Amino acid sequence: MGLNCKHPVKFSIPVLVLVLLCSMLAQSVCASQTGSGEEWTVEDMMEIAMVTDVCPSSDGTKVIYTVIKPLINDTKSEMHSQAYEKRLDGSKPRLLLAGEVSTSSPRWSPDETKIAFLSDSSGTNNIWVVPSGGGEATQVTNTETPVISFA
Repeated sequence: MGLNCKHPVKFSIPVLVLVLLCSMLAQSVCASQTGSGEEWTVEDMMEIAMVTDVCPSSDGTKVIYTVIKPLINDTKSEMHSQAYEKRLDGSKPRLLLAGEVSTSSPRWSPDETKIAFLSDSSGTNNIWVVPSGGGEATQVTNTETPVISFA
């Protein structure tokens, strides 16, 4: 099954609005930090989530992406990533795999009925697939060496 995010995208109004809102949010966060007279600290940086692996569907009605946030508690201090699918109809984003596991690198199947992604839920990063719109995730690979990327 070939998976990619390199397809022509018809940018609809909702997709453009989403991109503009993300841009304005990033600018306002930076402006509020620099305008306060305080220096930007590591603690400030740890409050900001990073969005990566953004890949809109070819029809522009949904998008898959990864959110990376720091996970700091008494036993852990690490960056935690979770992959989401979001319909642009106003519904809430959907986690591709629930739980305290890291998921990343979501990719559409060629017909966009499935989403492949990386997850460490089996102990090491492997490839998983979930139906677009919801359903059970299935582990596709089972390697002891972590899968770092796939195409």
